[in-house]
Amino acid sequence: MAVVACSQCGTMPIHRVDPDRGFQVYACPECKHRGEVSTSPARAQASWSLVNDADLPRHGCKAAPAPRFRQRDGLWGAYCSCGFDDAGYHSLEGARAGWARALR
Repeated sequence: MAVVACSQCGTMPIHRVDPDRGFQVYACPECKHRGEVSTSPARAQASWSLVNDADLPRHGCKAAPAPRFRQRDGLWGAYCSCGFDDAGYHSLEGARAGWARALR
């Protein structure tokens, strides 16, 4: 699986690894957009692809940027820079599905 550029700014991500605890994540060094923190290299890379999927629907605002995903207090969410926010999901996949459902 090829690593894709950040959907927010176009920068290639860096692969951060915590050698003491085994956690890793792909994250954009410019805008700090990131995938899911995981102990699995494959999951870390796959989650980066999930949050930067070019096929995700865009919000209906004038700028229509790609959604930005975040994890806060253990729950995932996605939001648009215009202020539209869809949060409260227990997984990244749930946040993606919720985003798509909210924009139908």
